[in-house]
Amino acid sequence: QTCALPICLIHFYKRLTLTMTMFCLGQAARLLYRHPPPLRRIATSPSAGERGWGPPSLTTTSTSTSPAVLEDHSLTVPSFGGSLVVNSPMSVDVRPINPMDFPDMDRATVKVLGPPGCGDDVSVSVSQEDSELCVSAACSSPSLLPLLSCSLSVPCMHGVEVTARGRAGVVCKDMVESDYCRLTAEEGQVIVGGVKTVELTVNTQGGDVLCQGAVQGRVTIRDRKSVV
Repeated sequence: QTCALPICLIHFYKRLTLTMTMFCLGQAARLLYRHPPPLRRIATSPSAGERGWGPPSLTTTSTSTSPAVLEDHSLTVPSFGGSLVVNSPMSVDVRPINPMDFPDMDRATVKVLGPPGCGDDVSVSVSQEDSELCVSAACSSPSLLPLLSCSLSVPCMHGVEVTARGRAGVVCKDMVESDYCRLTAEEGQVIVGGVKTVELTVNTQGGDVLCQGAVQGRVTIRDRKSVV
């Protein structure tokens, strides 16, 4: 009987503390709901578009017009042992095909993105010889080149060889288990990330070379006046 009172007091204080805690949390939630804090912008490193080149999806522009698909090609390619060869005066973006959409990994897509209504100024030649997929792009209006991009998706085990002319840049990401990945840009920027290959070769005369994410393989970077 002598210990009953202290035990009751302990239980009373525990319940009181829990009740006050829940009350305070409820009040704080109501205040946040009625008066949410202002959002703060987090500074990030400049993207490819902010540096003046890149696919329209990455380019910062003053208009809200979304880039249009000017050309669209889809081909059946080998799942293993295939290769991609690209020659383009516009920026090139190479990514692996989505295995959820194509479980057999036997599909390649080639898209040219740019301002709506400019399809007549762009031409893309797509050919396939055995296991090699060749893509050659051209544009009759040089002023449109900064607004155009060539987006390619191939099986992740494809060998990749890209040559970007002029100020066009190259992006190659998430390509794994390929025999080689050779990226060449004259004055444009080269971005590589998530690439696992036997041989990675990057050549540029005036563009910067950025590695974003893991890069695995025998890496060779040749540049004249750029930043790595």
